Amino acid sequence: MEKKNKKDKNKIFIILLFVVAIIVSLICIVININGNSNKPITGIKSFHLGITGIAYRSYDFECNDDVCYDDNNEFDKDKIIKLLNKYHVREWNGFNKNKDSGWADADGFDLKIVLDDNTTINASGMRAYPKRFYNFNTELFKIIGESY
Repeated sequence: MEKKNKKDKNKIFIILLFVVAIIVSLICIVININGNSNKPITGIKSFHLGITGIAYRSYDFECNDDVCYDDNNEFDKDKIIKLLNKYHVREWNGFNKNKDSGWADADGFDLKIVLDDNTTINASGMRAYPKRFYNFNTELFKIIGESY
């Protein structure tokens, strides 16, 4: 009888440990503890931002150690990185919302940034945007807008 109670206690303990491990794993997934979501961006390799409205506008450029550039222009890489960090753009990764009303000219965006460590930030939305997206876009245009 005593052996049976001990075996039952061991089974309950193992089940509780398993449940706790599952809960901890789910919490990590939910709050995105991957070491990157709050980590500042220190460098970028490439940048794409497409804006859909009445027409489609695309901002596309590559970056090296010193500057970001497209076919005709160079941009201040440090200003772009500061802007990405100011608006916590890394946290936008995975943003994918659609509030499409069915209109053909619905506004939206698509974003893809490849960081120096090959991490990719992907976000998109149709009539839905990450927090402070408009402010980010306005400041980005001030940095690169003269050429677009």
